[in-house]
Amino acid sequence: MIVVSRFQTAETGFPERARAALDAFAACAGFERGRLGRAADDPTLWTVVTEWKSVGAFRRAPSRRTT
Repeated sequence: MIVVSRFQTAETGFPERARAALDAFAACAGFERGRLGRAADDPTLWTVVTEWKSVGAFRRAPSRRTT
């Protein structure tokens, strides 16, 4: 399953925060890969693309607990 999330932000720290989110997803069962991209013609438009083994894996990821 592919999930495409678009963000429009001029926040300077956004790329680091998005990469941290991808790192957190990497620890989730069912996560296959993810990447961050920025639009060539609009420096405030970002896309985070993630791939998951199933819809269930994607839906469980936000509630993953870390202890």
